[in-house]
Amino acid sequence: MCHYRQDADLNADFPTKNGDAVKKMSVCLWFRADTVPGVGNYDSLVSKFNYSGSKISWDISMDDSKLKFVWGYGSGTDAEKRTLYATPATGRWYHVGIALDGVTKSLYYKVWDDTAGAVVARIRGVRRMNCA
Repeated sequence: MCHYRQDADLNADFPTKNGDAVKKMSVCLWFRADTVPGVGNYDSLVSKFNYSGSKISWDISMDDSKLKFVWGYGSGTDAEKRTLYATPATGRWYHVGIALDGVTKSLYYKVWDDTAGAVVARIRGVRRMNCA
């Protein structure tokens, strides 16, 4: 199920609302995939994304069998993709945490595999992104 809200309907201080000059946000979620989409397939887990609009956008998704983060920037028509974890498996619980600082253009993330009881991917330092 997908719920969508227009950018204009968001509170003025909503992180990454169009016109947000700071662009700081953090997102955490748990997910368990029943299927992992193969090459050429895409399933969004959580996002603030509008492909047809000129808006600041982001998306955490399963894309081409990988867990990915996408940041749409500029007028919303440009985007960067980062693979967060290359080998998610079906039937396993994962916790994903992401923090983005649009001023320093820094991305931090961690992926926890609850079944394995281990961190399977992380960036502790700075991963530069174009957050124009």
